[in-house]
Amino acid sequence: MADLEGVGTMVTVVSARTRAELQAIRTLVREFADWATGTIVPDAIEPPPVLAKLGEELANLPRKYTDPDGALFLASVDGQVAGCIGGGMIITVLRSLGFRSDSASRGHGVGEALVQQLLATA
Repeated sequence: MADLEGVGTMVTVVSARTRAELQAIRTLVREFADWATGTIVPDAIEPPPVLAKLGEELANLPRKYTDPDGALFLASVDGQVAGCIGGGMIITVLRSLGFRSDSASRGHGVGEALVQQLLATA
């Protein structure tokens, strides 16, 4: 777990393992996918190919995002879910598989805390 103090806020990053933590990640990722689809390809009938297997991926969390080959982290700001990041190892190179920060939590160092934790784990 990593804590970063910002201006009047506390960003906490934990390794996502509980049912509630994994559900929070699913919600954040789905919100991002909905936003991205509506913004990038607003007239699409089907989701973009990069999101084609998103439901399957989320249903199987944390499967490939566990030790020793991956990691999945959830951040909160002052106790409220704020963002997530997942990563996996390919040979010896870290590959970030996603990052999501809640818009209300931006500017509090959530992204920095998540990336630092993922890199520290690598």
